[in-house]
Amino acid sequence: MTNLSTISIGVGLGDLRFGATPDDIEAQLGQPSDRYDRSTFGAELRWDYPDEQIRLYFDTAADALSIVTVTRRDAILYGKYLIGRNPGRVRDRLADQVLGPREVIAQDPDDPMDYAWLYPNLRLQFEFQQNQLLGISFAPLNPEGNPLLSLARGQGSSQT
Repeated sequence: MTNLSTISIGVGLGDLRFGATPDDIEAQLGQPSDRYDRSTFGAELRWDYPDEQIRLYFDTAADALSIVTVTRRDAILYGKYLIGRNPGRVRDRLADQVLGPREVIAQDPDDPMDYAWLYPNLRLQFEFQQNQLLGISFAPLNPEGNPLLSLARGQGSSQT
């Protein structure tokens, strides 16, 4: 069974590594439930694995895994379970980590409970809905061509 719980910033999710080809991922996880070309995140290919509660984005020019979004409650970041927690609890559980500057991004201007925290130095994003951490998205630490960071910067973010 493939480990899909441990988030390693800049490296990947469990046994899945950034830079893996779609063929590598398919060999590990099987066929995705859904495949989309030209996702909203700017990555050219998105694969959804709802049973595993992960979404994978590939840069087709590089033929490589470029972004992972995880929504599984057993996902571990820095040795801690965060998904499903409220923002205060997430902040408290990560207080011992140096995450760098944080940007708060409104996902839906009409809903103040729908927002994200972006840590651009780590290429890490926490997505909140209804006062709960819904998912964590992260990308390789290479600063060139980061579609996640490009999306965030295009939405009028503010620093906190």
